[in-house]
Amino acid sequence: MKFSLNDLEGVLVVQLPRQLTYEHLVQAANYLAALDESLPVTPHRLTDASAVEDVLVQFAEMESFSNRRQVAKLKNPIKSAIVAPKPLHMGFARMFKTLNNNPQMTIKIFPNAGTAWEWLRDPDATGPTTTLPQ
Repeated sequence: MKFSLNDLEGVLVVQLPRQLTYEHLVQAANYLAALDESLPVTPHRLTDASAVEDVLVQFAEMESFSNRRQVAKLKNPIKSAIVAPKPLHMGFARMFKTLNNNPQMTIKIFPNAGTAWEWLRDPDATGPTTTLPQ
């Protein structure tokens, strides 16, 4: 299964597959680049890693993906929430966040979708960069 993308409440929701590969990241980067180019407003993002059981991505591959995303031409500043309920997900999310320095993208990591949605819906939301699982 590849990743899936949906528009929910004006937020681009990315569901990562059970087995995440570099090819999935390349597909996502290509799709997001085309989407960012075509839309008049860049939507906030929610990436749900909760289904991931196996990450077959090396550091250099993640760095390559992150480099593409950090130079992405966004139409406006966005929030990008990553749902990472397990240690495997948290490691993956932290690596992406650490490598991505796009000044138009605020990335935060959450242990569940509920807290991620609260942050995305709140225009004044602030708080820690990462919310650790309890």
